[in-house]
Amino acid sequence: MIRYAPFGVLMWLLIAPLAPAQQKQTGITTANSIVLGRLANGAAVAFVRTGSGGWGIEISGAALPRLMQPKPAQIEVYQAEENVRQLAAGYQSVQKEADAVVASAKVTGGGGAAFAVEDRWKISGAVLSLSRKVSVTGAENNAGFYSAIRLVTEPKLGWTDADYLAPGLLYGEPHTSAGAPGGSLYYRAKRLSIREDYLPAPVFALSFRDGHWTAVLDMAPRGDTTQAETTAPAATPIIDERLQFGALGAREVPEGGVEFGFWLPGTTNEFSGGFFGGGRGAPSAPVVRRRYHPVKAGFSQSYQVGFGFGQGASLRGMERDAWRWAWQREDGSFPGSWQGGTGQVRVTSGVTTYAAVPVLVRMTEETGDKKYLNSAIRAADYIWTNFGSRCVFLGATGGEVADKESGMLSLEAFLALYENTKEPKWLERAKTAGDYTESWIWIWNVPMPLDAKDSELAWKRGVPTVGVQGIASNVAGHVDQYLDWAVPSYARLYKHTKDEHYLDVARVLLHGTKAMLALPGRTYNLLGPGWQQEHWRMGPGVRGIGAHRTWLPWVSVNHLHGITGLEEFDQALYQRLAKGR
Repeated sequence: MIRYAPFGVLMWLLIAPLAPAQQKQTGITTANSIVLGRLANGAAVAFVRTGSGGWGIEISGAALPRLMQPKPAQIEVYQAEENVRQLAAGYQSVQKEADAVVASAKVTGGGGAAFAVEDRWKISGAVLSLSRKVSVTGAENNAGFYSAIRLVTEPKLGWTDADYLAPGLLYGEPHTSAGAPGGSLYYRAKRLSIREDYLPAPVFALSFRDGHWTAVLDMAPRGDTTQAETTAPAATPIIDERLQFGALGAREVPEGGVEFGFWLPGTTNEFSGGFFGGGRGAPSAPVVRRRYHPVKAGFSQSYQVGFGFGQGASLRGMERDAWRWAWQREDGSFPGSWQGGTGQVRVTSGVTTYAAVPVLVRMTEETGDKKYLNSAIRAADYIWTNFGSRCVFLGATGGEVADKESGMLSLEAFLALYENTKEPKWLERAKTAGDYTESWIWIWNVPMPLDAKDSELAWKRGVPTVGVQGIASNVAGHVDQYLDWAVPSYARLYKHTKDEHYLDVARVLLHGTKAMLALPGRTYNLLGPGWQQEHWRMGPGVRGIGAHRTWLPWVSVNHLHGITGLEEFDQALYQRLAKGR
């Protein structure tokens, strides 16, 4: 469960949004050009016919170095070391659909298989996103493939006209051993290809001399691998449909320009002896760590990639903004959790995004910087659009499960935005979250088994159950007192709406949640006054018994927050509610 949410979301203090609100996207469609829209910096994204008759993509304008790719559907097919084919094609079909462009291509060449590529391109603020699916038709025995999306600069720009960022590996120029993935061997070769599992975030960025920068991000990383893949020597090819890690990087192309992008699976060009073995002074020879999906009929792969654009005026600005973009999401949501010590996302679902909103609002109030408020608004809009508008809130107790705690935290989020912006929509959304959350409160007394002994029951006979709350939809009849945290929330809702019902809810949560609190002379078999267990059952298995009789600190924290939070919010209201009816 998410417990004591304000402390649990402090990591979001580090977050600042890259992309401003979605820009109005307009464009002209002609026989040779289909405009998707404009990025936040004013640059246009268009699909243009190439000399070969196919369609490519081009990003230009607003002083941004022009980026293009005449053949976006790129496939490498491996049959043997002496039989590696580089295939690429422009789109054969490009269709504008609402705020997206759907483009498709069929890639063939040199074998019995073909690759159907379907790409969906969209713009959100400063981000151009691609959702790709590649399906294999036909087959080639013992063959493997990867697909790639790469953009390339104008030919006049060369390798040294940009600085490069690979978090944890490369910051502008090499500062590591020569054979490390961001080392001087790679830099001098003017080619960087880095597996995303080497990176604390799957992002790679370029900063140009005029202050503009661009970055590529795996927006839905998986990283699946096998024991055989991780232990195989670099020179041993692995073809396995279970591989789900990609690679990112850049290279100077022979015709001029710098090409950068993402490909899956993560085949990489390396130097032997420099990173994992060989020791000092060991010879370093080029080697390709070949990782592929099988070329077999019916197989498909998919991934989501974002290209972000900004102007940081320096390498430092690019590092900061590109990294924070990787920490954030296009739709305004936040991951459910990160792996401690590594920053790797553990739970990708955005169902608990509500937890970040109050602290982001407070950051704007403390710093005066509107970027935190903008991020809070986008996050709250995500929760409303995906969940609140359907009158359900999910995730605080784990997984995508309906629970009261998610409603409570969403109520806090919407109230924080209403109190900061005074926009009526946030109060209406707060009412929805409050109405949902209070529906988890028991408003009747459930009797304990008639023939049970109080000494064997955790919830004693004759003690009212009004005020306990259901925990989650997947544990029917299980209750706790966690919602005593929300006493001040419902008081605030009453103050803003003048609806006396919300005041009644606050009163029930203030008093009813103390029914099984140990007091002097009435300890309920607990260690001493002030203790209260967390959990009981009101249904079978057995009624009145909980999962444990131990004390958990958030039980007391929530009691105290309900009391002191109400008193801090409104002294007169506190005195009124403390007296009960």
